[in-house]
Amino acid sequence: LHKIPEIGFNEYKTKEYILNRLKNLNCDIYEIGNTSIIAYFNNHQEKVIAFRAELDGLNILEETKLEYESTHKDFMHACGHDGHMSIILSLADYLNENIVPNNVCLIFQTSEEIYGGALEVTSSEIFKKLNIKEIYALHLWPKLKEGVIYSKSGSMLASSTEVDIEIIGKTAHMANQESGINAIKVAYMLLNEITYDSDIIFNCGKITSSGSRNTVCPYIKLECSLRSFSLTKKYFFLEMINRISKELAVKYGVNVYINSSRCLPVVLNDYGLFVKHQNLINEITEPFFHAEDFSNYSSCAKTLFFLLGIGECDVLHSSKFQFNTKVLERGLDLFINIACQK
Repeated sequence: LHKIPEIGFNEYKTKEYILNRLKNLNCDIYEIGNTSIIAYFNNHQEKVIAFRAELDGLNILEETKLEYESTHKDFMHACGHDGHMSIILSLADYLNENIVPNNVCLIFQTSEEIYGGALEVTSSEIFKKLNIKEIYALHLWPKLKEGVIYSKSGSMLASSTEVDIEIIGKTAHMANQESGINAIKVAYMLLNEITYDSDIIFNCGKITSSGSRNTVCPYIKLECSLRSFSLTKKYFFLEMINRISKELAVKYGVNVYINSSRCLPVVLNDYGLFVKHQNLINEITEPFFHAEDFSNYSSCAKTLFFLLGIGECDVLHSSKFQFNTKVLERGLDLFINIACQK
């Protein structure tokens, strides 16, 4: 799996690999969209529970020098999704050989990194018909003790809102710049006026513009991300951006358009599930500002999300990200324990 990373909604080789692993097992296989898969192990029990793994990799050139390094140039499993899939596939082997006191769905979900993967699964008729009551997932996590499982009740990971800001000015030759309206200058002023406290993270990670080096820039787009744990603070922050944008638009004669419609909710862990499985977990006290589209499953079922420590290593989304693959056995043990509890 590590050799064949693919971008979200296009994980065709990954899907083929998973289907080949599942085809001889005693489970029903459902395909959703282009690449998502659900494997259903019907043990004729009352309750259906599920475990989720993500299929997609990242558009990153790998620099690990691993013997199983990516064969897809400029693509890499730099977020551990290959490890998550490996755990779930091993769980499938266990479920094929052992009867557990639950019906179990294994969700292989497209596109966690690009918005919409979880929503494609949860909006499907197949997912709705399965009537899943509990959904579990984990994520490999650098800097946490290797092989140790962590979680907490309530807020686990932050909400993530994609904020796109487009500023339209007026072009002119630089020698006649008084005739133009410089969108870059307005963008600079906008970013400098935005303030926030420690409960929020706001970042502009990509800037694109039109024009040339000897003209006044007529257009700029800021691609930003907002992380928060409070809906109230999130909406207050977005209102502040809108207010500042309107003030700058009036003052400098630009048009400003803001799109913040793409949003992942906070990853919320169900208190009852946390208490039920607390003996398997090392509790953490503070949530992380990372985000995960696993949050979209909380509107459909009770959810519990774990972090599997992988020790001192390069951070997630790094071109040198790698981990000791033996820790995956701890993830498998965790999921087997949960599947075997009534």
